[in-house]
Amino acid sequence: MILQAFSAALKMIKRAYWIASYPKSGNTWIRLILRHISSGGNFSLNHGDESALASSRKIIDPAVGLPTVHLSPDDQENLRPKAYRFIARERIGKTILKAHDAYDRTAGGEWLFPPDITAGAVYLVRNPLDIAVSWAFHADISIDEAVDFLCDDRSMIADPHKRATPIMRQILRSWSTHVTSWQAAPIPKLCLRYEDIVSDPITHFARIAHFLQFTASPDALRNAVAACRFDRLQELESDSGFGERVSARTPFFRNGRPGDWHNHLKSRHINKIISCHGDIMKKLDYKLPAGY
Repeated sequence: MILQAFSAALKMIKRAYWIASYPKSGNTWIRLILRHISSGGNFSLNHGDESALASSRKIIDPAVGLPTVHLSPDDQENLRPKAYRFIARERIGKTILKAHDAYDRTAGGEWLFPPDITAGAVYLVRNPLDIAVSWAFHADISIDEAVDFLCDDRSMIADPHKRATPIMRQILRSWSTHVTSWQAAPIPKLCLRYEDIVSDPITHFARIAHFLQFTASPDALRNAVAACRFDRLQELESDSGFGERVSARTPFFRNGRPGDWHNHLKSRHINKIISCHGDIMKKLDYKLPAGY
């Protein structure tokens, strides 16, 4: 009886899901599809997902009961697991948060994304050759700088010296370290390649919905995929803008097609990416360019 009661209590504990990826790997696209499904088709590009980012002060500060902007980056990071436990317990409905951080421990030694309140993670991976191009346009930096970013284990989002940012520091590390950190994470996970989702979105979004325990009829799934076609998202952004856009010169939904790196990368870029990430790329069945 005691074991049965304990088992029943565990099932009642509310847990969080993470949609995790290195930046520019399809995370936003996944969340927009899920938003369309959960809203019953009442879809808006700029409404309904404002607090989905796991490092946003909008969700961390209320959960910990203080303005984190006054704390050091390490102290802010140490509060995040506590905030996620509170959010998972108190939020009405399903907790699904976007994460770009590597799966790592905080400065205080705790897992940043606590396994004890994690129901699972959808982890998206994308060819780093394409990410380098997409990140350069998104962050409004040179491709050389973007390639260096992907190859640096110190890479992060948010300047730790500028505390008044709306998001906390997100430590990404290099693309390979990011991938292997989530692959080794001690939590249930569904790992998918962006390129496979693009080639067969209905099949893979059905897998994602099932993993996240979303109720989605075949028609709802097809409608969501159609509503979130890349050309449609480009039109919506052109008409109403998009809050996650960073560069004033480049739209958030710029291209999205696998293989765009052929149009932008030079041999020095390819050489560095393959040198840094070729082993992991091969393990993920990415075909390396001829001669590598």
